[in-house]
Amino acid sequence: MKTWIEPDSIRVDEMQELLDMLPVEYQPTVRKEDSSLILTELRLEDCPLKSLSPSVDTEEKPWTNTANDGIFPEDYPGEH
Repeated sequence: MKTWIEPDSIRVDEMQELLDMLPVEYQPTVRKEDSSLILTELRLEDCPLKSLSPSVDTEEKPWTNTANDGIFPEDYPGEH
């Protein structure tokens, strides 16, 4: 990590020197972003989980993927 920090810092300084040479009208303006948070109130009544129907117990059926069965030779050791 240290190998790129110093060269990067040097490049930043060089870029700043070049920017400082520009006439004032061409120098980039520093913009301040508004990063203040907007508080919102929690409305549990709007929770979508309340409108879901109750879960239903279903019978679990075993499933085997047979899509790859054709790529193994008949006498291949192991499960297929």
